[in-house]
Amino acid sequence: MKMQTKTKEQLTNELEKMRQRVAELEKVDAERKRVEEELRESEGKYHLLFENINDLTYSIDSEFRVTSVSPSVERYLGYKPDEIIGKKFTELNIMSPEHLELAASNTLRVLAGEKIPSSEYKFITKDGTIKFGEVSGAPLFAEDGRIIEVIAVGRDITERKRAEQELRESEERYKAISSKAISSMLTMLLWICLAIPGKTSNPLISLHCSTKNIFMKPCKSSIM
Repeated sequence: MKMQTKTKEQLTNELEKMRQRVAELEKVDAERKRVEEELRESEGKYHLLFENINDLTYSIDSEFRVTSVSPSVERYLGYKPDEIIGKKFTELNIMSPEHLELAASNTLRVLAGEKIPSSEYKFITKDGTIKFGEVSGAPLFAEDGRIIEVIAVGRDITERKRAEQELRESEERYKAISSKAISSMLTMLLWICLAIPGKTSNPLISLHCSTKNIFMKPCKSSIM
């Protein structure tokens, strides 16, 4: 009888432990579901942002292979994401040779852990159009601390570069016109002063010029 009572107690204890275990599992499962839901929401927000971001975002691994790129790449370069993802950017013909070398060098520097400022590159679109972009990158770390990829953000600055070029050309034209006008004026003044050292034949005007100070002060004139 005593043995039977002890067995019942054991069963009761085991049952209670099982209930506690089930409660713990239910709690863990509820927490898992909560985390999964938050993760789904976070991923949804990330994809929404990634797909609608104005800037061009992409990632490159240690072999220069493009592992991801935002859909905005089609707007900027004319390529669909699946035409670029999985390929080495050094083989895509999307940069001029001199800028491709600079981009490769900067990518290696970031993969080595170095922080570099944003750089300007000349891009070649799918239809051959030249565009300019400003790109900045940062390392992506694995759980063990290794750098596994470069995350980069590019911005189209073609219009800004075009405006800067037009401004430079406008300033150069203005300087050329101003220089020519001043040169013509000084030449004319020099000829007047050299040809008419005293009074002019015009009875109304008398010019008194000193060739020594011709470029230092204006000629004096007086009304007869």
